[in-house]
Amino acid sequence: MNNLYVLAIGGSGERILRSLTMALATGVDLNASKVIPVIVDNEGVLFDDLEEKGKSWFSYRDPEYPGVRALYSEISPDIPSFCKVDIADPIILDVSGGNIGNLKNVIGCPASQGEQDPNDKAIKSVLAERELLFTESELDMPLDVGFVGCPNIGSVVMNSMSLTDARFNTVMAASPKDGVIVVGSLFGGTGAAGIPLIVNKLLQNEATKDKPQIGVVAMLPYFQIDEQDGHDNEKMASYDVKSD
Repeated sequence: MNNLYVLAIGGSGERILRSLTMALATGVDLNASKVIPVIVDNEGVLFDDLEEKGKSWFSYRDPEYPGVRALYSEISPDIPSFCKVDIADPIILDVSGGNIGNLKNVIGCPASQGEQDPNDKAIKSVLAERELLFTESELDMPLDVGFVGCPNIGSVVMNSMSLTDARFNTVMAASPKDGVIVVGSLFGGTGAAGIPLIVNKLLQNEATKDKPQIGVVAMLPYFQIDEQDGHDNEKMASYDVKSD
């Protein structure tokens, strides 16, 4: 295939992507000309740390280091051993939850901020549906902590914000000669929201009649949240991860 898009959803997806990068560095080969990482996450804390996490990807390819791939290509151009596969700069869909605020700012935003007449029929309909589907606590939950085991919130935010990012169009334009693999966990909020949402969006993409090969690696629970692990901030205490 030409390009393999690796969509890393949430923290687990980013860990899988880092492991993939290390495997490729050891010389594991792929039937792809280039790997294009796509990172989808809305948790502000993770993105504050993304530069540190991303050093493995940039070290792999950045010629200014020099990147290890460029170095090994010079040492052994005819019989490459390490870093056989090219890795592109990651596409980072980093709509931080801290910039969004809460779910009220995503659903019915104009009315909730007084920018439109709340008596307007369309606005009233949106607000009524919002109140039917979400509790007041869910609507007010700060999104800079991720989706804390609430994929019903995550799917709305990601569909409205992250997947409308123009950079996601690169994935949507993948050709039949490309491949797309979505990786993440199904027991939290981000992965559980993002994996089915993104796969469905790719499968229902009317812009491309012939779809690329699509695969999914979905992780089941591999750690447990301690009930006593709470947020230091008292305001966030009621928004601990719903591990059940």
